[in-house]
This record gives sequence, C-alpha cells and structure tokens, in this order.
Amino acid sequence: MSKPHLRFTVIIAVAYLLALAMIAFWPTPVDRPVSGRLCNVIGWLHAHGMPSFIGYDNIEFGANILLFTPFGYIAAAWTGKWWHALSTGFAASCIIELGQALILPNRVASLLDILANTMGAVLGALILTLVNATHRRHQRLSGSGIRPGTGAQPDRESTVHTHSSSVRALRGHRCRDIAPQVCSMDQRDDDRH
Repeated sequence: MSKPHLRFTVIIAVAYLLALAMIAFWPTPVDRPVSGRLCNVIGWLHAHGMPSFIGYDNIEFGANILLFTPFGYIAAAWTGKWWHALSTGFAASCIIELGQALILPNRVASLLDILANTMGAVLGALILTLVNATHRRHQRLSGSGIRPGTGAQPDRESTVHTHSSSVRALRGHRCRDIAPQVCSMDQRDDDRH
C-alpha cells in the first residue's frame, strides 16, 4: 500500500471511530429526534406491502449491524485475521453497552445490540476476505495471461509471446535434433511474418 493510500485509509478509519464513539456515547438515544417520523415511514411501508414483522426493532437491529460493519473491516485489515474482527467487535460492543448502562441514564444497554454489533464486525471481516480473494484471483489471472471474466483462456498475445520465447531459446541449438515439432512451428511463424 502506498503512503498516500495508507494515510487516507488511516484518516477514514479515525473519522469512522470518532463517529462511532459519538453515536455510542451520546447522552440520549441518537434516533430520538427522528423516531416519530421513522415510525410514520414504517407505517406507510406496511400499508404499501412491507411485511408487518419488519418493525422499528428490526430496523434498529439492522442499523447496528451496518454501524459495526466498517469496524470489522478495519479490524480485520489491521490485524489480517477475521477472528480479530469478531473478538474486538464483541469487546468494543460490550464496553459501549456497559458504558451506556453505568454512565448514561437516558441510554438503554442491550444484549441484542451486542449481538448485532458483533454480527456487523463479522460481516465487515467477511467483506474484506471477499475483496482480498477477488483481488488475489485477479492478480493471479492477469499474471498468467488469462483475462479475468473470460473463462480460463489465455489471451492470444500471451500465448504467442510464450511460444516465441521458447523458440528463441532453442535457436542456439541444433533445433531439428532437440525438438522438430517446435522447429516446424517456428518455420510456420516465420512464414507468417
């Protein structure tokens, strides 16, 4: 990773962690100002086909998962291990909920929040794992001359280059004694050019 890219990544991570801390330790629930409007939107969505089992609590649970997805991504990227995202996501969530229970009387600590946050951290680690696997596959395919997304067929330029390199390596030897079929292919290539 280049220095500017690393610096940018660190800045984004710090900004996210500060925002997470502000949300987690805000003196009142952060959704309180919009809870009435959100309930109205949910009611409207129910009236227009959204399943009735999807309610405010489900949306809050999903929001907690999404809130901790970047946390898991950052933790897994920093340490290189997916289970570090699981353990640090769980530990951070426990600290947040304990802090809310002990020092924030208007906040409600919840085991479901710990579960959702931990699930979000694991989801972030899984996303990083998939991104890395895709990146490695792309590098492997581009390094072997295989064009990504086109199946396992090497591109024509790579095949011709490989064949030409092999033939050039044999030219210093008595070609007909070593590999007659290569010499005949070499002759056909020379005829074409």
